[in-house]
Amino acid sequence: MSEPRTVHIVHLYRKDGSSMFFHPFEADEESVELLAASRIRGLYGEEPPVSALTGFRNELYLIAERALRRWNAEDRFLIRFLGASAVFVVAFLFLSIVVRDPVPLLDELLISLAVSIAAYFALVRRDLSSQRVERRRIEIRSAIDRTVFEESELVHRLEETLHAHEGNGVPALDQQAVLFDEADSGVAAEILSYLAKGFRDRHYRRQERKLIRASRRADYQRAMAEWAHQDKADVPLFCLYLALKRHVQR
Repeated sequence: MSEPRTVHIVHLYRKDGSSMFFHPFEADEESVELLAASRIRGLYGEEPPVSALTGFRNELYLIAERALRRWNAEDRFLIRFLGASAVFVVAFLFLSIVVRDPVPLLDELLISLAVSIAAYFALVRRDLSSQRVERRRIEIRSAIDRTVFEESELVHRLEETLHAHEGNGVPALDQQAVLFDEADSGVAAEILSYLAKGFRDRHYRRQERKLIRASRRADYQRAMAEWAHQDKADVPLFCLYLALKRHVQR
């Protein structure tokens, strides 16, 4: 039997002492499979307080529950759709044939549609309390509860880099120290993918291209400083993202 895939949750301390957690889980059906089939490993640099870990675990429970609802809705959609369609036909025939009072055709269609929609969501609620969903819920919560956080040199270096950007403004990309050893390259790429989710917007991609051009002209610090004054973006975290991306893609 093959070993389950390991996915990582990363805790980063900001310079002001606030906590940030980065992970691959979202409120979608793919996360249900990922949570159920993976071994979750937590990483930190400076050890976070128990209250931060407890708050994050509760947040992850909520994400998992929303993901489970999405998974349930998608997994048996066809069966519920056919069931609701059958209810629509039965309701329409009942109103057309059995009910003696003359009901306009449009009203019959609207009433039948309303009944079929209600039937569909009743089936969704019924499935959420089924044994199939409950087993998957237990699997996911157990995976979350088994998560153990441990100290990581890689995350230590990421926190130091983030604090440098927060404290000193805008260190140039070519002045960044090596952020990880070769043995941590896989985890570094995983963390990079988490950070990238926050910078998908076209605005960030455009700014990244400008900064790359500025670094070639040895003008990186001025370009980043100007952007920091003009934009409300999380510039220190974006700097960390660029630095990590530069090292991962070497």
